[in-house]
Amino acid sequence: MASSSSSCSWRYDVFPSFSGEDVRKSLLSHLLKELHRKSINTFIDHGIERSRPIGPELLSAIRESRISIVVFSKNYASSSWCLNELVEIYKSFNELNQMVIPVFYNVDPSEVRKQTGEFGKIFEGTCNGKTEDQKQRWMQALAEVANMAGEDSRNWSDESNMIERTANDVSNKLLIIPSNDFGDFVGIEAHLEAMNSVLCLESEDVRMVGNVGPSGIGKSTIARALFSQLSSQFHYKAFVSYKRTIQDDYGMKLRWEEQFLSEILCHKEIKLFHLGAVEQRLKHKKVLIVLDDVDDIELLKTLVGQTGWFGLGSRIVVITKDKQLLRLHKIDLVYEVDYPSENLALQMFCRCSFGQNSPPDGFMKLAVEVANLAGNLPLGLNVLGSSLRRKDKEEWMELLPRLRDGLNGKIEKTLRVSYDELEYKDQEVFLYIACLLNGQKVDYIKNLLGESVGMGLRMLADKSLIRITPSRGAVNMHSLLQKLGKEQSPFTIPENGGSWWILRIYTNFLLWKFSFQGTENVLGMYFNTSELEGALFVNEESFKGMHNLTFLKVCKEWSGESGEGRLCLPRGYVYLPRKLRLLYWDEYPLTFMHFNFRAEILVKLTMENSNLEKLWEGVQSLGSLRTIDLSGCESLKEIPDLSTATNLEYLDLTDCKSLVMLPSSIRNLKKLVDLKMEGCTGLEVLPNDVNLVSLNQYFNLSGCSRLRSFPQISTSIVYLHLDYTAIEEVPSWIGNISGLSRLTMRGCKKLEKVASNSFKLKSLLEIDFSDCEGVRTFSDDASVVTSNNEGHQPVTEEATFHLGHLTASEKNCASHSFFNPVSCLKFQNCFNLDQDARKLILQSGFKHAVLPGKEVHPYFRDQACGTSLTISLHESSLSLQVLQFKACILVEPPTGYPRNRYACIGVWWYFRGTRNIHNVCIDVNPCNVAHLVVFHFDLCLPKEVNCHPSELDYNDMAFDFESKSQHRIKGCGVRLIIVSPSKDGSCTSSETQYRQQCGESDMENGRSKKRLWMALTSEKPSKLLRGEDTLVCDIHKSKFGAY
Repeated sequence: MASSSSSCSWRYDVFPSFSGEDVRKSLLSHLLKELHRKSINTFIDHGIERSRPIGPELLSAIRESRISIVVFSKNYASSSWCLNELVEIYKSFNELNQMVIPVFYNVDPSEVRKQTGEFGKIFEGTCNGKTEDQKQRWMQALAEVANMAGEDSRNWSDESNMIERTANDVSNKLLIIPSNDFGDFVGIEAHLEAMNSVLCLESEDVRMVGNVGPSGIGKSTIARALFSQLSSQFHYKAFVSYKRTIQDDYGMKLRWEEQFLSEILCHKEIKLFHLGAVEQRLKHKKVLIVLDDVDDIELLKTLVGQTGWFGLGSRIVVITKDKQLLRLHKIDLVYEVDYPSENLALQMFCRCSFGQNSPPDGFMKLAVEVANLAGNLPLGLNVLGSSLRRKDKEEWMELLPRLRDGLNGKIEKTLRVSYDELEYKDQEVFLYIACLLNGQKVDYIKNLLGESVGMGLRMLADKSLIRITPSRGAVNMHSLLQKLGKEQSPFTIPENGGSWWILRIYTNFLLWKFSFQGTENVLGMYFNTSELEGALFVNEESFKGMHNLTFLKVCKEWSGESGEGRLCLPRGYVYLPRKLRLLYWDEYPLTFMHFNFRAEILVKLTMENSNLEKLWEGVQSLGSLRTIDLSGCESLKEIPDLSTATNLEYLDLTDCKSLVMLPSSIRNLKKLVDLKMEGCTGLEVLPNDVNLVSLNQYFNLSGCSRLRSFPQISTSIVYLHLDYTAIEEVPSWIGNISGLSRLTMRGCKKLEKVASNSFKLKSLLEIDFSDCEGVRTFSDDASVVTSNNEGHQPVTEEATFHLGHLTASEKNCASHSFFNPVSCLKFQNCFNLDQDARKLILQSGFKHAVLPGKEVHPYFRDQACGTSLTISLHESSLSLQVLQFKACILVEPPTGYPRNRYACIGVWWYFRGTRNIHNVCIDVNPCNVAHLVVFHFDLCLPKEVNCHPSELDYNDMAFDFESKSQHRIKGCGVRLIIVSPSKDGSCTSSETQYRQQCGESDMENGRSKKRLWMALTSEKPSKLLRGEDTLVCDIHKSKFGAY
């Protein structure tokens, strides 16, 4: 359809098309009466002179109606006027998205659709003398409209019921057509649909529904559009917004009831002398009530106290910012209006600023920035968009700095109402979040401000001033509300007869704020150094008089045009008050803290990118400390004694390049959850005998290029990253980390051997030793192999190999094997791996593995150059439903850039007329030369193969390997692993079992193998790429080349 109905200006709800001689005094008169009763605005022709061409008045009425009702009757097709009307209705259906409802009155719908029977004869008579083009237009309109959903009078025993059904259908359809009055509210259709879903108009019960959201998000606009849609279905309706205007509680309630009943009953100046009149007057009436901007529970109790006050089918919508108010009134059905998406927000803004859905050429970047400044709040988008309408680009550029720095007056006025309604304690919490704590977790805020702040946070959340994310428990305040809070500084809050100040200091305030030496009443200070153009020299004793200073934050907050500003302390020291709970100072200019600094009640210490070499001397009482962030302090040489920081949860030492060691006192940090040490290039030593049981699952020491050993830190680690360190051997204690899922040691140039026994962990999904050029072999640790540790995968007869059938050397090799069918082994660029190590990797159970190689390994007896090979399956394998294969692909990396880090390979297999494909995608980065990519895959044999296994001797299975990435396949090989049911019903893999079924007993006897080969096939065996004997005898014949 060419255009949306929302873009039209509707004059009528319904346009009826009919044959007057058939229905005007019967069906039509009753239908019009029912539509009028439902307040549906219907076009009436009032004796318009009908002629063959449709006049402009009638044509306009058709195109400006939301719905057309076409009453097909016996003589409808006798009138070219009716047929021309129908053509215009069908045209409006296509071009304007107009809705059409056909009603078949004593006529068969199929006769109308196909122009047959009596209806067809009359139609043919009307077509006499008309052009073929005219006839085809009529025929198309009849066929299409008659095919739409409607009513057939022959299916109704009572005509009045059909009329009521048709009127109800019209009323329901009008609900989903938005009023043009709200056309600039992009996305309002989705809100209306959601609200209608909650209201459930089909139900006869009485429903009270809440509509909640922050100021300026469009709650009232949505409710007014909803009221406009629904009002035609309710004889009694009212959209009201009342506020308390007098102190007399009883008198105020009487006034509310009088106003309310006057509006809903359309009676002027109703006078009441007692309360309770709402229930008395409306108990049996179906009403639609919308209460806008409700902030007083007494208003709800007075006007809509209970659903039983109103007649069946009534609907009451309560619009409010306060979720607590809805809970108090036991309103459980709530629609929460959310912020629009970025795309919808940009459309809203463009509709207001440019009168279209997207910005014109040259304005896209500006429009996106202003929409972001509005924070996707519909009020902000509307106000800012309107203020910029019809302005050229230069005027936009001139206004942008003002928009970045502060709030538009109209926006501030709207948002301030919510702030002013708060009690002063909640205002204080609001300011703390706006100025200092936006985005922080609830637990952290409680640590800073005390447990009692939880009530204030809940109050702010209930009033839609903040949101607490359920996943992280973080407090988020909208950017415009945050601006409102920041602009309250300095702001006074009465407490204990005095005033407490929270100062947010910008460039233009900075100098005069420091012209006096502090004040006893300052609780918090915030410096945004990004607004400075250069260095600002501060008197070192400026904080000395601020004995109650609790929060100090000096940081760079990007504001679109960040400067290179910083605070400088020319005398080399600064006095910091002892009551600090938050000390956040980016780029702290000194190399140490003042000797008088005390951290007894400090909760968070953040000194990112500072010049610090050390914090303080000796041992301090640090029982309140939860967070230390010293990331980017490249000159930091030592960490103070942390033995008393028993509540520390977060320690960030990322990129502390001069740090040589961690203090042994970290063993006391039993609550430490997060320890970050990535990029500590000077780190050489970690303390021994430490087990941080609460440490986070993720531990990263990557880039600690001087770290040679890794003692036990925690057994709770899940992701361990030791990339680009100087570690020489993977410690065997890693086998004690039962939950370890990922171990990466990329680029560890000094790593020479790996304790293979450490990797028999059930949970281990990825092992990455890429670019460890020194790795040659896997060491043995018998104590680990025989350990009963719960985290190990024991090597038993149900595992990959049946050890009872192996030689001593084979058992030793198998005991080293990795076994985890979902793990990934990465040995990219480990060019010095010896043959035993390579064999061990290939024999292991894994999801996939990558290792260097110039040719397919001899372990894969069936192999070929290129991308195709064919094998023959023994009859013993054909009785199984699932066959498991291990494939080895020799791939070369692509030349040129950019390179795809993933090798994507498709495995086509062909068997007895059936073909299928298995796809794999494996990370092979970094690979600059040829590598082997090894992976497992399962094949399900066709069911008919299992029907008569005794009749099958040898069956060929062909494989084609294709690269779906830029990598080139140079060779391929496969190896069959039998999958058989175990005692518990699950499947186990056994290459040895397959060997026994084939009848091979002497692995070392080449003549036995030759005799077995000749017995199995009369064909001369193809020239195979043979290697050393492997654990399992392969009896497949191979046919190289394309299938």
